Amino acid sequence: MTFNKGIISEDAAYSMRIYRDFGLIPVAYCAGSGNHIGNYTIFYVNPYHNCLIVGKTGVASHGYVYSTKLNAFEHTGDMIYYTDMGPYQDMYRKAINVAKKEFANYQAMSNI
Repeated sequence: MTFNKGIISEDAAYSMRIYRDFGLIPVAYCAGSGNHIGNYTIFYVNPYHNCLIVGKTGVASHGYVYSTKLNAFEHTGDMIYYTDMGPYQDMYRKAINVAKKEFANYQAMSNI
């Protein structure tokens, strides 16, 4: 999550809303990056069941990924389990692992 001087960023607020409303943790994967922008793919991870749904992709500014209009592509909507085998499985597993760490942060914040 991104905080700026104690204020939750728009992307962090989006992430928390997706979790609260759907039980999913959004993860932004940057395939190539520059100083200010990168090519991102969004995944929506279910931390309880080690699975994800592939979201949209596109170029976005770092820190504003979820508020950028991204595009659907051929894998949008694919449902992937941690144990599935496929050409992008390492990336999917990394996204699931990142989401599980973020999930622990959400739980800690809700217990405050």
